[in-house]
Amino acid sequence: MARKMDYVESRKYAIKSMSDFLEGTGGKWDWDDFISLPLGYPDLEEVQRFCNELSETHPPAEKEGGYCNEEGFRELRARLEELESDRS
Repeated sequence: MARKMDYVESRKYAIKSMSDFLEGTGGKWDWDDFISLPLGYPDLEEVQRFCNELSETHPPAEKEGGYCNEEGFRELRARLEELESDRS
């Protein structure tokens, strides 16, 4: 069983997961792990829910394929920037 991460580690994990996803550098299952495994902190779990729902709230056009549309990626980048700048 993996140990529970503290808040700082969980926040860094969220930032890295989102960055890797946006840059296309994550592993095959990294994004799925990030959006499906609870982090145990309400604010970070809200970010996970946001990320998990992107493909439904901002579906890609049929011709685009992928996870979400460009507006969804813009919102994901904005959420990542908020998380990176929040030092609480």
